[in-house]
Parts: sequence; C-alpha cells; structure tokens
Amino acid sequence: MNTIALKHEIHIAHRLYRHVGKCKNLHGHSYKFEFFCSSNGLNESGMVADFSEVKDILAGWLDKNWDHRLMIFHKDPIANQLKELDNSIVITSFNPTVENISKKIIEEIAPKLLKGKNYRLTKLIVHETSKCSAISVIEMDTKL
Repeated sequence: MNTIALKHEIHIAHRLYRHVGKCKNLHGHSYKFEFFCSSNGLNESGMVADFSEVKDILAGWLDKNWDHRLMIFHKDPIANQLKELDNSIVITSFNPTVENISKKIIEEIAPKLLKGKNYRLTKLIVHETSKCSAISVIEMDTKL
C-alpha cells in the first residue's frame, strides 16, 4: 500500500449539545485536517494521486460546505432559530465534536467524493486546537 498526505485548514464555529463544559457555548476553531490517501499501487505517473486533485476534491468540499460556517446539531433547541437568522448555518445530523467531524468525513463524505478513483481516504487527523485532535482510520479496500 502507498499513502500520500495533504494538509488543509478551515474555520468553523460550533456549539456542543448537552455538553457541560465551556464548549456548550458558541465558539470557533481553526481546524487543521491531515488527509492520508492510499492506493494498492501507483498510477502511470508513479503517484498515488496528484496532490492538486486531492486538494480540489477533499479540501475543496470543506471550503465550499463548512469553512467559515456555524455547525450545530439538529437536536440543539436553537438550531432552527439560528438557521432562520442565517441560511449559511450547517445543521448536522451529529453533535459537531471533532471526533464526529472526522468520522463523518472518512466514513460518508470522502467515499462519495472519491468514488471511482484508484485511491481512498484511509486516515484522517482533525486538529481542533494545537493540543487536541481526533483520528479516524478505515481499512483499505483491496479491490482498488
């Protein structure tokens, strides 16, 4: 297996539903994403994938859908009120913890975005702060 890595940064505000600590309040982070894409072999150019392609696909999706947005869980009692005030708010099906953000990308978003490619997102590290991060890893599909 061969793997490449690409880093990207976006800015997201969130509020953690039913959290008892400081993160129960609306606040934001500069999220740093480390994408690890793997393939069972190299392409004709000797690469897993062109870095610009991975950037356009994965980082591009983040920029378009989540960057400079507020993420809020659909069960949060203020979610619908906020959406009425600002249509750019992202109402999620998950509590927007760094763990859930990482899981959503690696299990649902990336497989759809990379369908038909000869590589997969196999590891994702999402840094919420310089001291705290979440890591999601999936098995490589040997059929690629």
